[in-house]
Amino acid sequence: MGNGGSSPSARWAPDPSGRHAFRYWDGERWTGHVADGVFAPARAPEPTDTPGTPLPASRAPESESPSGGDTPVVATVAEGAAETPIGPEAAAEHPESRRRERRQATRRRKTFWLGALTGAAVVAVAVAAAAVALNVKVNPSSTAAKHRTTTSTTVVPTTLATTTTTLNPGRPPQQVRIEVINASGAQNAAGLKALALGRLGYAGAGLADAPVRQGTAVQCKPGFEAEAVTLSKAVGAGTTVEPFPNPPPAGSTNADCVVVLGK
Repeated sequence: MGNGGSSPSARWAPDPSGRHAFRYWDGERWTGHVADGVFAPARAPEPTDTPGTPLPASRAPESESPSGGDTPVVATVAEGAAETPIGPEAAAEHPESRRRERRQATRRRKTFWLGALTGAAVVAVAVAAAAVALNVKVNPSSTAAKHRTTTSTTVVPTTLATTTTTLNPGRPPQQVRIEVINASGAQNAAGLKALALGRLGYAGAGLADAPVRQGTAVQCKPGFEAEAVTLSKAVGAGTTVEPFPNPPPAGSTNADCVVVLGK
């Protein structure tokens, strides 16, 4: 082959380990100098070349074909190893294997990134769906709160109207004639109460006595309901409003309301 070795038997030969296309045999052992081209290098390694790890010593590869043609030459390697043909086809086999490995590695990387992107897309869709569902749940609550606020606002005028009706004092005291009946058992109680109510403007319609009873009450004829409430407050705390009795009390013919003083 004309490799220019350091001795007649030194040469480049197929790598018996199978890791590279060619490895240099220095005449005594396999060196750490390797080559991965389609054809063996045309010259021996330079002394300055940095070799790799040499292989254990084994038999030298068989000599070249005398013809110097393309006839493969078999190199016998370590004991028990298979014989490896030397030639362009065998030399090209290793680079092709490495190219296949690179293509497979590229496919694996593409598959990995495609799976990662698909997973990220699925997570993004799930998050968006959860956000929409949460928004749907929150909106009805806000609507209900607004509805409750509107209802409360509507109730306020009704309460004010009721309060206005309740606080209607009715006719002024000068237009309300009252009879005071003493049912407390205390002497001159009716006269004293009539005098006090007269100072407030109420017109007197007479005084009377009655059997003792519990509690003071105001009893007004129909049409004087508002005046009864105002009069009960003027009589004093604890005074109740009662319907006008039937038959009417004695001496109440000219009275609009009757004040019954109890114990």
